[in-house]
Amino acid sequence: DKLDINNAPVADYMQLRGMYPTIGGKISNGGPYSSMKDVYKLQSLSKEEKSTVKKCEKFLTATPSTGLD
Repeated sequence: DKLDINNAPVADYMQLRGMYPTIGGKISNGGPYSSMKDVYKLQSLSKEEKSTVKKCEKFLTATPSTGLD
């Protein structure tokens, strides 16, 4: 299963190398996202952090927010 960037708690990013806690936190705080492309628009992510996200992108997905977070 892919990690849903709209609904996953920050702790779930521990399973992805380099994503926890900083990048996972920035992604969680920056949503909701309509697609993974939206993540790369986050001004809070550095170039290096965006590179890390790119490496993990195959493990990530963006589904509609549940509104429960």
